[in-house]
Amino acid sequence: MLKKIQAKLLIASRALLVFCCTLFILLTTIAPAAGEPTHERRTVRVGVLAQDGLCQKDANGRLSGYTIDLWQMANRYMDVKVEYVGYGKNWNELLQMLEHGELDILTNAQKSPEREQIFAFTKPTGVTSGLLNVRADNTKFIAGDYATYNGMRIGTFRKDRTYDLFQKWAQAKGFTYQTTFYDTSTELYAAFLRGEVEAIIANSFRKPENEHTLDMFYTNNIYGIVRKDDTQLLNEFNYALNQMNASEGDWVHMLLYKYVTDTNTVKISFSQREQELIRQYQSGEKKLVVGVWTDRAPLSYVENGKLKGILPDLFDKIMQKAGIPYTIKLPKDKADYEKMCLDGSVDVIMDWRHDNIPLAEERDYALSKKYLDTHIVLLKRNTLKGQPHTFAVENTTRLSNVEDKLVDDANVFLTNNVDESIRAVAYGKADATYLYYYMALYYLNQGSYKNLVYEILDNPRPDVHIAFTAGVSHELSGIISKCISQISNEERTQIINKYTTFQPQNMDFVTYIAYNPQMTLLFFAFILAISLGFLLMYMRLHEKKRLLAQEQAYAVKQEQLAEAAQAANKSKTSFLFNMSHDIRTPMNAIIGFANLAQNAKCSTEQMHSYLSKILVASQHLLSLINDILEMSRIESGKITLEPAPTSWSEMLQELQTIMQEQIESKKQSFTISIAPLTHDYVMIDKLRMEQVLVNLVSNASKYTPERGSIRVELAQYPAAKPNQALYKISVIDNGMGMSEDFVKKIFSPFERANNSTVSKIQGTGLGMSITKSIVDLANGTIDVKSKLGEGTEIIVAVTLCLCTDAETAARNAKQLDKQQAQAEQPDFKGKRLLVVEDNKLNREITVTILEQTGIITEQAEDGSVAVKMVQEAAPGYYDLILMDIQMPIMDGYEATKQIRALPDKRLAQLPIIAVSANAFEEDKKASLAAGMDGHIAKPINVPDLFALMQKLIK
Repeated sequence: MLKKIQAKLLIASRALLVFCCTLFILLTTIAPAAGEPTHERRTVRVGVLAQDGLCQKDANGRLSGYTIDLWQMANRYMDVKVEYVGYGKNWNELLQMLEHGELDILTNAQKSPEREQIFAFTKPTGVTSGLLNVRADNTKFIAGDYATYNGMRIGTFRKDRTYDLFQKWAQAKGFTYQTTFYDTSTELYAAFLRGEVEAIIANSFRKPENEHTLDMFYTNNIYGIVRKDDTQLLNEFNYALNQMNASEGDWVHMLLYKYVTDTNTVKISFSQREQELIRQYQSGEKKLVVGVWTDRAPLSYVENGKLKGILPDLFDKIMQKAGIPYTIKLPKDKADYEKMCLDGSVDVIMDWRHDNIPLAEERDYALSKKYLDTHIVLLKRNTLKGQPHTFAVENTTRLSNVEDKLVDDANVFLTNNVDESIRAVAYGKADATYLYYYMALYYLNQGSYKNLVYEILDNPRPDVHIAFTAGVSHELSGIISKCISQISNEERTQIINKYTTFQPQNMDFVTYIAYNPQMTLLFFAFILAISLGFLLMYMRLHEKKRLLAQEQAYAVKQEQLAEAAQAANKSKTSFLFNMSHDIRTPMNAIIGFANLAQNAKCSTEQMHSYLSKILVASQHLLSLINDILEMSRIESGKITLEPAPTSWSEMLQELQTIMQEQIESKKQSFTISIAPLTHDYVMIDKLRMEQVLVNLVSNASKYTPERGSIRVELAQYPAAKPNQALYKISVIDNGMGMSEDFVKKIFSPFERANNSTVSKIQGTGLGMSITKSIVDLANGTIDVKSKLGEGTEIIVAVTLCLCTDAETAARNAKQLDKQQAQAEQPDFKGKRLLVVEDNKLNREITVTILEQTGIITEQAEDGSVAVKMVQEAAPGYYDLILMDIQMPIMDGYEATKQIRALPDKRLAQLPIIAVSANAFEEDKKASLAAGMDGHIAKPINVPDLFALMQKLIK
C-alpha cells in the first residue's frame, strides 16, 4: 500500500515540475499577439531642438536626450503616436512652426507674457538655469566680483529669452558688457573657442567643453507649449505628467542626471575678504554652530543619536567645498527648534524654507541661494472619491505655515508629527495631508502604506535655503551660495536616492509578493515540487502525526504568547486609564486650592489651610511620579544596592513614624513585633529596605478597611556562613485579601487588585513590582499568602552580612554627629549666597527661602553669568553658591569646572551645592564628580538644605 502511495506522489511531483517549467516559460517569454489596432491613434508632432543633452542624433540617425526620454515616459500614459519634427531648426524657427501648425508641441519652453498670449502651457516638464560661461583657462574674471566683469565681450543667440533675463540680471549687478549675436550654436561656440567673445550665455541643458561657469543668473521651470485651440493634447499631456509624478519617482532629476552635465564646472573664486573670513573659521578664531529640525525623515532626522538625511548630507558637502568647520546643535523638541531659529542661539539654520523669507528679513537674517528645490504633495487614500474635506496637520507655529495656507478653512485633524499624520490618512481619520515630495517618497517606498497615493502640486514650492542669523557676518551667505553652485546634479541625486530609493533588503515578505507576483508564484511552485520529492525520499507516512503534534504544540504556544501579550497590553491600558485619574486627582486639588488662595477675601487662616492642602496634594503627586521613574530605572538596570551598617530596630521604629498618619486616618491598629535578635546591626541598603517595607505596609493599609489591623514581624535565623544571618520580615493584615489568580500576577507592572476609579484606592500599580525588583537585587525572596475576604501575609526573606563591633561603633558616632548638627540652630545672617538658576520661578522660591533667614542673595540666570560674577568678585565676597544643573548656555557641571579652575585658589574653593530636579543617586555622584560639595534635590527640603549649608559655610 505504501509503495502505491509513493508511486502516485512521484507521478504528481513530476507533473507539477513540468507545470512549473511551462509556467516559467510562459511568464518570462509571453508577449502580446501582434494584430491590427482597434482604433487609430493621433500622431503628435513633437518639436526637438538639436542641443547636446536636450536632443542629439548619432551616426545612425537615432535621436536621444532629455526630450526623447521624456516622451517615451509620457507615452506610457497617452494613447498617441509620437513623431519628432524640426531637428536642426533653431528655437525661433521651432516656435514659428508650432504657431503655424507644422508641429503640435514643444516641451522645453520658459514662460513669458508674450508666449502666454499665443500658446497654452502644460505642467512643468523640468528645470533649467541660465549660465554665464567663460573658457577654462580664463583668469580675468572673478566669480561674484562684478567689477571685473566690466567690458566683458559676450556671445549669445538672436531673440533668445535667456538673453533677456541676462540683461535684467546684469543691470541689477551693475556691470557693462558688449554683445555679439549668432544664428546657430556652431557659430557661437566656434567664436567662443577662437576668443572672439570672452563669455557665452548658455542654459543648463548644454554640455560645456573646456569652460567653467562664472555665474548662474536664474533657475526656472520649463513647460510644454501647445496652440491654445489644442485643448485635447494639453489635457492629455497634463494627465501623463500627473501619472509620471505619481508613479515614476523623481523623473526630472533622473533625466537631468542622465543627460545634462552637472554644475561642477563652476570654478569658485573667493574675494580677499571672503578668504580672510574663511581663514578665521578654519583657525578657530570664529566658530559656527548650526541648527536643524530633526523630525522630517528623510530630509533631516536623528537615528541612533546621529544626524542623518538629505539636508545634513548636502549641507556637509557644501561646507566641505567652503572649507569651513562647524558643529551641530540638535533641538530637544519642536518648541526648542523654533526658539533656536528666533533667539540667535545658533549661527546658521540649515533648513530655512522659502516661505519664511519675510521672517528672515524681519530678524535681519541673510539667506543663501536655495540648495534643495522640492514640491508640496497632497497625500491621500487611493479609495478617496472627490475632494478631501479633513486634513491631518502637524501642530506647528508660524515657522511652518505653508500647509496651513493650503488647508485654509477645511476641517483639521491635529497631530504631533509626520508619522501620526500619515497614519491618520491611511486609517481614515483624515482624508489627506500635505508633505514634502521627498517625505512622501520616503514613506511610500517603504511599502507600509499600500493604500496611499500622492499628487504633486505646482505651487507653493518650499525650496530650502541656509539662513545666517544676525550675529554672524552675512558675507558667509555669499561664500556658501558660491559653493552651492558647485554641488553637481550627480551629487545631489545620489544623496536624494540614498534616502528615498526603496531598498530590497528592507522589503518585508508581503511587500515582496506585491512587487513580484510572477516570481513569487514561480518560487512557491518550485518549492512545492521540491517538497514533494523530499517527502518521497526522506519522509515516512507515520511522521505526519509527529509533525501535526509539533504544529499543534506550536499553535498552543503562540496562543499563550498572544494571550500574555494581550494581558500585558490590557494592564498597560488600565494603568494609563487609572493614572489619568490618579494624577488628575491631586492636580485638581492643587489647582482648586490655588484658585481659592488667590481670592482676596479669604482669611489668613483659610490661606494657611489652602496652602497646607496644596502641599499634601503635591507630595502625593510627587510620589506617583517617583514610582513611575523608579520602575523605569529598575528596568534599565540603573539601580544598585549600597549596603551600610543599619539597625533593624531603628529602621522599624522609623517605619512606624512614617506610616502613622496613613494608618491613623483609617483608625487601623498597627503593631511591630521583633523576635529576640542576636545581631541588630546588619549591612543593608537602608533606603531600599525602607522602601520595601513602606510599600508593603502602605498596600496593607490601602486594602484593609477602617478599624482593621496590620502587623509587622521580624525574626532572625541561622545562615550558611558564620558572618551572615537570615532575616524574615512578615507584613500581615486582615483586609480584603486577593484571589488566587491575582496573587500570580501581583508583581507584574501596572497590576492593581481593584480599579482605583471605583474603589478610590490610588496608586500606580508599580509598588509591588518595585518591591520585588529590590528584593531580587538583594538576592532575597518574597512570598505571598492571601485569601479573598480574609487578609494577606507577605514574607520577605534576605540573607545579610552582620556588622562588626567596629562598624557598629563608627555608625553610631556618625549618627550622633548628625543629630548634634541638626539640633544646632543655623545662623546665616549676613552670609552672601549666589543663586544660579535659569528658571525665574525657581529663583524666586529659593531666594525667598534664603532671605527669610537673613541671607543676602545675588542671582545669575546661567552658568556663564555665574562664572563671570565669581571671577569679578573679591575673595570672601560670596560664602556659597547654589548651582542648578540643566541650563541652556552653560550647565552647572561646566560652570563648576570653570570656577574650580580659577587661578585664585580662594575663589576656586568656594563651596558649591547642586540644586537640581535630577534626584537619583547617579545624579548626586555626577555632581560630586564635577567638583561640587553637595547635592540637594528639587523640590527643596529646607532642613536638609540648611544642614548642608551649615556644614559648608565657615
